[in-house]
Amino acid sequence: MVAEPSALVLGATGVAGSAVVDELVSRGEPVLAAARRPGEDSRDLVTPVALDLLDREATREALASHSVRDVYYCVHWRDKAPTEGKPTNLKSLKRQLMLGARSLPLLRFIPGATRMFYWKIGAESGSLDADHRNLQMLTNILDIVSGEPHQFRHLSLLTGAKHYGMHLGPDLWPGYQVPFDDEGTTRCPGPNWYYEVEDHLRASAGPWSFSIFRPTFIIGYATGAPYNFGTGLAAYAALRKARQEPLTWFGDEASYQCTWEVSDARLIGQMMAWSTGEPAAHGEAFNVASGTPFRWKDLLPEVAAYFGMEAHVERDGLSVRRFLKDNEELWTELVQQHDLRPTALNQLITGDFLDRAMVMDWDVTMTTRKATAAGAPDPATPLKVFTSLFDRMRQDRWIP
Repeated sequence: MVAEPSALVLGATGVAGSAVVDELVSRGEPVLAAARRPGEDSRDLVTPVALDLLDREATREALASHSVRDVYYCVHWRDKAPTEGKPTNLKSLKRQLMLGARSLPLLRFIPGATRMFYWKIGAESGSLDADHRNLQMLTNILDIVSGEPHQFRHLSLLTGAKHYGMHLGPDLWPGYQVPFDDEGTTRCPGPNWYYEVEDHLRASAGPWSFSIFRPTFIIGYATGAPYNFGTGLAAYAALRKARQEPLTWFGDEASYQCTWEVSDARLIGQMMAWSTGEPAAHGEAFNVASGTPFRWKDLLPEVAAYFGMEAHVERDGLSVRRFLKDNEELWTELVQQHDLRPTALNQLITGDFLDRAMVMDWDVTMTTRKATAAGAPDPATPLKVFTSLFDRMRQDRWIP
């Protein structure tokens, strides 16, 4: 017997996927919360489903007793970067990028050199998908839900600001421009799996519709998702406070001065759910952000005040990875002292992820005029995005 039509959230345990599940449940919609390793969920409207989208027949079988109506695609395959897992030296990495930028004009005289240059950058940043796994996952799910017993009508796809070259910046791409406001045509050089899946989606659409969403730094709540700037900042602040130290910025003075924009995971959930029944959103791509650019030199003192701390920045930055390694025992003590959930530090924060993010000392902003004009929900301010997350983490005993 096939159940009533449901929404299928792919990547339901991630930061964005979790927010989509929460939004759909708040609307009273039954949800299939799918992931390779789905967590437990006691809510009546949520059915966890284990899916490996690279295995088409196993996925077809897992969904055979369900009727999928709307698909929320918040999952991606990422090749492991050549240097992933190795300690990041911020000064050394910035020096390499500077030398690469200086040599870029000369590479055009060497056959294939420019392509290889951007190929390497793509491998490091995650925009490269050499084996086209992301395309395979998308084609598999489209093939499955387009047939019986499903009643497929809409797919919401989550990509990101690497669409505009966020991972390159102005030195590695002379065409880099902020704010990102061309949701139609602008594409950066080098490999980018976003383009491949988006092109396939546009070419395949027929009786069903689609919408595409491009956030920047996603801030939200999810358990066991340590590649997360928001939860990472919360755990890091807790450690600094326990050491009676100021909240020291992850990066150097240059990154402290640059202008950023963040994307609230809750807003992503609201916009993706909104797009399903909004004809003005069908066939369109939308930027998703707070709409309020900020500099960390202005925001970090406000974040520090939330924790009852002072803000600080070191001229040459620091190694978050080393700091976390030196404070693993302190975290264990904090968990016991404050009766927190028995969570390992590496489930909330990843030092290598934050260290590598700090190479970005260029502005990353985007406009949201198109989404606003189409009637999308209003965003929260950057400070509210962070403090709402911290409030929830405190309420659920993830941080003191």
